[in-house]
Amino acid sequence: MLLSLLLLTGILFGSVAAVMAFLIVYSEYQKHRLTRLRLWKEALGSALVAFIVFLILAVLVGYWASHLGRGKF
Repeated sequence: MLLSLLLLTGILFGSVAAVMAFLIVYSEYQKHRLTRLRLWKEALGSALVAFIVFLILAVLVGYWASHLGRGKF
């Protein structure tokens, strides 16, 4: 139950972070006159990294906070 809630939270925040990272990188790299394919690859790569980082952080912080509330740390 807890893990599924943490994953859902991570997916939610990770998705928001991925969209924002994509938009920022796409907008900034457009100024450098990259080819359209390279522009998409760079933006999608950054979005993927942001999604993974936020997903992992949400799960770890949620797991840590649940154990902290029980007095195990």
